[in-house]
Amino acid sequence: MLSFVMFNRRLFAPLQLFLVLASLSAVLFGAPAYAQSAGLDSFIRNKMRSAEVPGLAACIIKGDQIVWSKGYGKSNISLGTAVTPDTSFLVASVSKTITGTALMRLHEQGFFDLDADVNTALNFAVNSPSHPNNPITYRSLLSHTSGIKDNWTVLDANYVLGDSPIALGYFLEQYLTPGGSNYNSNRNFYSWRPETRFGYSNMGAALAGHMVEALTGVPFDKFCQKEIFRKLHLDNTSWKLSNLDVNNVAMPYSYKVSNNTFTPYGHYGFPDYPNGGLRTSVNDLSRFLIAHMNRGVYHGHRILDSETVALMKQIQYPSVDNLQGLAFYYWWANGKKRYGHSGGDWGVVSEMWYIPSEDVGVIILTNGDAKQNPIDDILDRLFLEANGL
Repeated sequence: MLSFVMFNRRLFAPLQLFLVLASLSAVLFGAPAYAQSAGLDSFIRNKMRSAEVPGLAACIIKGDQIVWSKGYGKSNISLGTAVTPDTSFLVASVSKTITGTALMRLHEQGFFDLDADVNTALNFAVNSPSHPNNPITYRSLLSHTSGIKDNWTVLDANYVLGDSPIALGYFLEQYLTPGGSNYNSNRNFYSWRPETRFGYSNMGAALAGHMVEALTGVPFDKFCQKEIFRKLHLDNTSWKLSNLDVNNVAMPYSYKVSNNTFTPYGHYGFPDYPNGGLRTSVNDLSRFLIAHMNRGVYHGHRILDSETVALMKQIQYPSVDNLQGLAFYYWWANGKKRYGHSGGDWGVVSEMWYIPSEDVGVIILTNGDAKQNPIDDILDRLFLEANGL
């Protein structure tokens, strides 16, 4: 069992920063060639040093294709493995966008109504202790308004090296139902009525993933493999470490300023994995983001109907939170509205965003306890680069 201090799968909202620049890019998957602007590599490497991360992969998307992608630094220091655009990273809370997409695929097929009580499909009952007569709905799970609270004493204790041996449904039942081994009415639930406040909830997202299992009888990871990963040919993507070539998975690291060294955390997992346990590469994740940017389709491969994608982009409870859609959220930066998700956990920070008004996207994946400001600088720089394409 790993010993973890508090640094969880919560979202990491980018800060507003500014930088100026021109044009760029390289060729991937048949994309046209673009010239990389002078100084981009040195800018990124300098920011990596400031962020204190050993490795980073990034890409720029325009329209329906990657126009530039590149890896920097090391994915595994002891092995001397270089990061490439095909290196798999743990992406933490960016995982929630895959989870939301999987569940919404069932919604468009008529499996459930967004405002239905999730208990109609569960084999255990989930209710707010303070408001047992107000149901927890699918919409509330995907918009962080369910009232389910993250009890990090429990969550931290269940990190392990490798994949967790605890089944997702069993872990949730023990956490969410009275009498469960991890149940605590005060620490596992907010006191407010569901759908009346925003409370970012990793455990709510985990329950959203389990709803896929409850509705279909198919394990969540296998459902995603069939309905999303295979369709988009995401060959370096999996919810389970055991399904990947570990030599191609970036090791998460911490950094010690005192002796200028990186220390590996090891490849870890947790039972509530739909909220932050996805490992994927920049090249793979870009195909998923392109599908959302292009109304559910990536190069002829559809993962969602256009109406479903539009629904996920809508603010669900404007009076409660004016940025939150379904699994994705909006963020204003440099006067422009971005749509996507951030993520952070031990030894990883990830960013996946696109600007709907400009049809451009940027993804950044790292394998360190990154300081956020330098990563935001890189994010802003790459968006500015995209403007020159």
